Amino acid sequence: MRWSAPAGIVIIVWQVPGVAHLLETMNLVAHPKPVSSLRQSEESKRLRFARTCYDHIAGQVGVALAGQLLENGWVAMTEDRQFELTGEGIRQFAAFGVDVKALRRSKRRFVLSCLDWSERGHHLAGALGAALTDKLFELNWVRRHSGGRAVILTSEGAEGLKRHFGIDIGQGYI
Repeated sequence: MRWSAPAGIVIIVWQVPGVAHLLETMNLVAHPKPVSSLRQSEESKRLRFARTCYDHIAGQVGVALAGQLLENGWVAMTEDRQFELTGEGIRQFAAFGVDVKALRRSKRRFVLSCLDWSERGHHLAGALGAALTDKLFELNWVRRHSGGRAVILTSEGAEGLKRHFGIDIGQGYI
C-alpha cells in the first residue's frame, strides 16, 4: 500500500509495510453483503471465477495457477508467505515468453503473493504476476468481461493452461 503527501514541489511517497496484509486479513473475518439480484449474483460468480486484481489475475483461475506453479516447482513459498521464482521457473517463464531478466531490472517488486479475497488462497502478484497476466491477454487465453474486473477464460485459455501449466479448470465464466 502506498501513501503520498505533497511537500512543496516534491511529492513524498511512503511504502507502508504490512498494511495491505492487515487489510487482507481483516477481510477474512468481514461478513459478506447479501446478494439482492440475479445480476449481482452473476457478477459475483464471474469475479470469483476470474478477475484482475490490480494488474494480475485472481479468483479461482489465479489461485489455481499459483498453486500449480508451486506444485510444478516454478515458484516456492518463503517463510514470510511470499513467492520466489526458482531456476525451473526462470526457464519455464522464458519459454512462455516472459522476459524475467527485464522484470528483475524494473523498480517494481519482482514477485509477490497476494491473498485472494474470494478463494482464501494466494495468487501471483508483482511484476511477474502482471507480466504473466499480460501474456494471458496477449494469447487471448483470457479476455475482459464487459465492464468491471471480471475476465473470461476462453476455450484457448483453458486448453493452454492445461497444456502449459497442468491446470484443468475448465472454460468460463460467461
